[in-house]
Formats: sequence, structure tokens, C-alpha cells
Amino acid sequence: MMVLRKLRVQIRLYMIVGVTLVGLASLVTMALLFLKEDLLRERELKTRHLVEVAHSIVGRYREMVTQGKLSDPQARKLALAAVKAMRYGNDDYFWVHDLRGTMVMHPFRPELEGTDVSQLKDVTGKGFVLASIEMVRSHGAGFIYYLWPKPGSDQPVQKLTYVKGFAPWGWVIGSGVYLDDVYALFWQSARHYAMAGGTIFLAVTAMSLCVARSIARTEESLRLSEEKFSKAFQASPDSYAISRIKDGRYIEVNEAFCRGIGYARDEILGRTSHDLGVWGDPSQRGQLIERLDRDGTVSNFEAAFRTKSGGVRHVLCSCDPIVLKGEPCLIVIAHDVTRQKERERELLKGKAELALKHEQLSCMFKTMESIKRDWERTIDCIDDQVILLDAQGRVKRCNRSTARFAARTQESLHGLEWSVLARTNGVPELGPLERGAEFYHEGTQRWFGCTYYPGDADPHGPGGGVITIHDMTETKRAALELGKAYSELQLTQSQMLQQEKMASIGQLVAGVAHEINNPTGFVMSNLGTLGKYGGRLLSFIAAQDEALGTLTRPELTERLAGLRRQLKIDHIMADLPSLVTESLEGTERVKSIVQNLKSFSRADDSQCQLTDLRDCIESTINIVWNELKYKVTLKREYGELPPILCYPQQINQVIMNLLVNAAHAIDTQGEITVRTWRDGEAACLAVSDTGCGIAEQHRARIFEPFFTTKEVGKGTGLGLSISFNIVKKHGGDIAVLSEPGRGTTFTVTLPMHSCQVAA
Repeated sequence: MMVLRKLRVQIRLYMIVGVTLVGLASLVTMALLFLKEDLLRERELKTRHLVEVAHSIVGRYREMVTQGKLSDPQARKLALAAVKAMRYGNDDYFWVHDLRGTMVMHPFRPELEGTDVSQLKDVTGKGFVLASIEMVRSHGAGFIYYLWPKPGSDQPVQKLTYVKGFAPWGWVIGSGVYLDDVYALFWQSARHYAMAGGTIFLAVTAMSLCVARSIARTEESLRLSEEKFSKAFQASPDSYAISRIKDGRYIEVNEAFCRGIGYARDEILGRTSHDLGVWGDPSQRGQLIERLDRDGTVSNFEAAFRTKSGGVRHVLCSCDPIVLKGEPCLIVIAHDVTRQKERERELLKGKAELALKHEQLSCMFKTMESIKRDWERTIDCIDDQVILLDAQGRVKRCNRSTARFAARTQESLHGLEWSVLARTNGVPELGPLERGAEFYHEGTQRWFGCTYYPGDADPHGPGGGVITIHDMTETKRAALELGKAYSELQLTQSQMLQQEKMASIGQLVAGVAHEINNPTGFVMSNLGTLGKYGGRLLSFIAAQDEALGTLTRPELTERLAGLRRQLKIDHIMADLPSLVTESLEGTERVKSIVQNLKSFSRADDSQCQLTDLRDCIESTINIVWNELKYKVTLKREYGELPPILCYPQQINQVIMNLLVNAAHAIDTQGEITVRTWRDGEAACLAVSDTGCGIAEQHRARIFEPFFTTKEVGKGTGLGLSISFNIVKKHGGDIAVLSEPGRGTTFTVTLPMHSCQVAA
């Protein structure tokens, strides 16, 4: 200190300027080194993650070998194809060689595959292939730096390569990136820092000259120098913070640090990191100090900073100890890698999604292959011949029946022109102009039906068509027999129809007789009660006559009142009108049943007339009620419907058949719903039941004469056939919707002027 005091002020100022310049140069150099290291580390992480993704894909195929899903050669082939197709960046790729130095896969230089590349060296003589093999054998994975020309250039450029071994197959999987853009960015930043340093250097030099000339301007020059240095400190994109080692109290921070944690500069200076809660994990600062004491410096220490708003920012911290004003301090440079962490998570997520999609695709391929095999087995089991043609009219696929017919193997028929195959086997050459034909085959002495189905119905389809050949011999023979039987059926049909009708009328008469007995019974009961009431009234009248001559006797008056109460004269007088009313209703019901029976039994050739469809339904319900009332809950849902022009007696027969069939479909208890509505110029009637339903194989035949699913002796199979003919005669339609175990719905649609349509 005494030696410094003896020096001139100008020399001391020059010394201060020199020390400042050295410190500034050191700070700029340190920042550049940190920047270079961060850029290289980012490239290393990216390359390592990409190689690990390729390594995981190879591992997935190896796992499928252990599971028995693929053989080892198949798995290797598929794994190499998957890695060969992967790209990233500017068409960067992956390669695979084994531990002997033989190239297994190279996407852009396939001529190298199978050759020994272990002797490849860069311009410095470094055998990078041998180095990668040695790295895998020693550590399993690692980075290799070497010089290699970029594609299209002869100038060698430093290249970073990450390799990782796959032990089960003895592979080395690697990928590399050129670092010329990293160094270009580094030197660009270096030029900026150098310009900033040069500016500061000129400022400090100017300041020293000014101080040397005038001591009075020393303070102003020092202030300007401090301002220049502060700008350089604040201009860094990374977070800089200077704090005391013993308690973590902040002495100086730059703007990047303030932006990173969300506090203002005045809120940070003078407070400790514990006060601000900067460290996401408070123990991380202790770990940082411990590493600093052990190693003397810390680089790329992963930590988490907590912002003022509560968010977390991931950083890579580098720090060095410094001494300010005789007190140990710590300068921390934090590089924000939050975005990089997010990209790493997205990369891992994409890796998982890629594996999942690959698994789904594999399952889909297996399912499609299984469906293809099942479909081929199904087609081969069909007796009909099925031939699939391509757009050029050649056989693309055929079933086993076709091969038997042609006396050739299925494989030999593939690719054969359909016209040649048809002429050879005596089959008509069908095409777009002729879709179907029957022919007699001399060789087999059988009849066949040939049908052509064009494949251009779908405008996006592949074209071509499908040819089917069906053996019609038995059908031909049956047609001859049916022709003979048809005349006999015509003779018996009218007799069967009359017998069916008579059987229905006989069944209905029995029900009507039962229905007549019920109202007759309660009419007789009510009349009996009315007789008793009449007797009581006669007794009361007799007693009243006796008392007419002795009205002055009080005891007689009292006895008459008691007798009135005993005989319940007041109740009789109140109940007598209701008894009479019920009796009248019973007789009206008998009259209605008889009238409905008379109406139903009229001749079928009655006149066409305007009829209310609901009246037809109600009269028919009265007739068949005996079939319904013991096990059916009947619901009526009548919509607004004007009278329609029809043959009412025939419509009654249709409704009766539908109601009786619905009742027969219900074993114990169920529900029948009758609905009517209007649909434009048509009247609609639906009868729904909750019975056993109709099996799918029977639905196509329910309207055929004599077809029935009932037991022998319980049905003739003509009810629905007669109903179908009546509805068609009226120009209407009848449809059925059934679900076994759930019930059946028959829907009848009639034009509003059915008779005109029928005419």
C-alpha cells in the first residue's frame, strides 16, 4: 500500500485502468466460454435424446422377439427399416454398425452396408469408428468429436457424434451433427462482446487520458466508466447475480436476472435468496456452495428458480468465487433452460406416442390379416363359384368351388383373363352389357345361373367386378314340380280360405257366447237385488197403510220410524237408480256385441264406403276380446284421422288377424298397443305386442300361404297371407319389425282412397 501511495496519480490511474481492462476481458472471456459450453451442451443433449429414441425403437422390436411375436431376423429387418426412415433437422439421419466395424445400415450410402468401415479416419488421422466402438465397449454410450467434410464440400468441419450400443444384437447406433453453425454463433457473439469490450476499453482509455490531464475531471470519468461497465453487465442475455457467500445477500444483479424471477432490482438488492425464496429447493444453494468448495468452480449445475408469481424456471448455473471489498462473494451465471426442458418432455412424450401408435398399428395389421384369413375360409366354404376380377378383366381371386369346377388350382387361375376362363369352361362371357344369364353345362349336365356385379358402383373403388355362378339344377327340378302342384293348390286354396274363415268365426262365436254370459249374469244379480228391495218396500207400505187410521198414536209413529231405519228405506231409494242404470248398460253391451258379430259376419264383397278406422278397430276388439282379456293389457293411441274409403269388412278381418296373432305371441301376460296416425295421403295402423317375437330366418316367409310357426293343429298359416292380400288389394302396404324376446310390430299403410287405388 505504501508503494502505491508513492506513485503518481496518473500512474495509479493507469494501473486502475489496466486492472479494469483485465477484469473486463476476463468477464467477457468467461461469458463467451459459458455461451460456447451451453451451445455445445444443447447440441449434445439433442443428439443424445435422438439416438436414444432410435435405440428405444430397436429395443421395442427386440422385445417383440422375446414375446414370440417376431423372429429375430424379422425384428432386425423391421428395426433397421424404422431407424433408416427417421430424419430430423436438415435431413440428419442415423446409422448402425457392429462392434467389429462393419456397416449394418447407412440411409444415404447403401454401398457401405456390409463393408468394413473401422479404418475410416478424419483429416487429423483420428479413427472415429474405432473410437465409437471403444466408447461403447467402455461406457455403453458417449460422444465423439472429429473433423469431417459436410455434404457438397471438401472443407472439414468439426462434427459431434453420439453413439450408443445395443448389446443383444451387437450394434452401435449413432447420429451426428456439424458444429460449424455453433461456432459461427459463438464467434458472432464473440464479436459483439469484443465490440462491447472495445467500446469500454476506449471509454476507459479516454477516461484515463482525461484524468491524467485534469484531476478535477476524475470523478466524472470514473462515473462514466462505471456506467459503461454496468451496461455491459446488464446487456448479457443470461442471468448474472453477485451475492455474499456467507448469507446469500445480493449485492448486484442484471436485468436478465430480474426478468427471470419477476422481482424489481430494488426488491432484490440487500435481501437474501432465502428472503426472496429464489431457490425452488433451498438445499440446492448448499449443494452449490459445497461443490464450489470442493472443485473451486461450478459449471452447468441444474437448479430450479422460483419466480415471484410462484412459477418455476429451470436453469443451468455456473459460478465462481470473487472478493469484493475484502468479503468473499459469489458470482452466479444462470442460463434459462426451461424451454429446453419442455422440448425434452415433448420429445419423450412423442416417443411414447410413437411407441403406442406402433403397437396399435401392429394390432391393426394382425386384425386385418385375421379377417382376411377368415374371409378366405368363408368364401372357400361356399358351394357357389365366386370370381373377383380386376379392372383389366383378369381373375384377381377365386374360391375353392371355382377351382374344382375348372379342374385347376386356385393359384393357377390368378391372373387369367375372364374371357379365356369362361370359353374354356363353357360359361357365358358376362360383362357390363349383360349382368346375368342361365346356362346348361354339358360336362356336369347341370343348370347354372351366372351373375356379373360391376365394381364401378363406387367412384373411388378399384374397378373390376365380381362373377358368381350358382348351381340351379335343384331349383329347375323344383320349378317343374311346383308347376304341377300349382294347379292342385289353386283348387284347394278357396276351400282352405273358407275353412280358415269358418274356423275363425266358430272361435269368435264361442268367445261372444262367453261375453254374453258376463253381462247377463250381473243383470240377473241386479234384478234379484231389486226384487228384495221391492219386498221391503211392500212391507213398509203395508205397515204404513195400517198406521193411516191411527196417526194420533205416538207409539205407532215411533214404530214406523224404527221400521224405516231397519229396512234401510233411504238406502234403497238411493241405490235403486244405479241398479237400473247398470242393468241398462249390461243390455246395451249385449246389443253391441251381437251387432258387431253381425257386422263382422257380412259377405266380403260389400260395397266400398267411407269408414272410420277407429270404429273398425273397436268393433273388432269387441269380437276378439275373449282372446285378449285374460293375459293382455290393451292400449289405444288414436291420432287424428279422417274417414277413409275402403272395404270395412275386409279391414276388420286384417285387424282381427293381427290382434289374434299378437295375443298368441304372448305366453302369460303382456301388452298390446294399437296406434293410428296420418302420414300425408295415407292412413297408418300399427299393432305392437310384447310377445316372443319372430326369428330372423322366419320373417321373409310369414306372408307365405300355409307357413306357420305354431304347433300342429293350432294354425293353418293363412291369416297373415289373407291380410297381406287384402292390404295389397287396397293399394297399401304391410310391414313387420320384430326382435326375438322383445316383441313384434305390424304396420299397415292404406291410401286415403283405397278403393280407387284398388280399382
